[in-house]
Amino acid sequence: MATLGLAPIQLLTTSNHSCWVRHGKEEVSMSYKAGAPLVNDTGQVEECGADPTNLVGFALHDASGVENSDVMFVVPREDDEIEATLTTSAFAYALLGTELENRYGLAKDATTGFWYIDQAETTADVVVITGFVSPIGTVNPRVRARLLRGVLNAA
Repeated sequence: MATLGLAPIQLLTTSNHSCWVRHGKEEVSMSYKAGAPLVNDTGQVEECGADPTNLVGFALHDASGVENSDVMFVVPREDDEIEATLTTSAFAYALLGTELENRYGLAKDATTGFWYIDQAETTADVVVITGFVSPIGTVNPRVRARLLRGVLNAA
């Protein structure tokens, strides 16, 4: 059984449309990595907290750490999916194959800065698992998921 390391969340389009790429102004003191979920904070873009709501998108590059720098991010639509790591804070979760259609939250690893689908978070739901990228038995597997209705910023 393979063990995978954490990697950035990636947006996948599931229909015949392009991804929306937007620009924003970076909030002060940001240090997020590419793939981080972002929210709007009074006109600036910042990394959200765990189990986010009101997402505006996912970062296409690491934060610069300089306030008002240009931030490029992809904006998911309701029919889009993400590809992300499914694991727990112990980073030892093995894919069972029973996770399809289960709902989980999102969390950030403090060491790498990458976000992952938190298999242990089943009350503050953000995503629903729609498919597997990694084979059954893989530790820290990559999966496909869809953001739940109400998670995206409708503006």
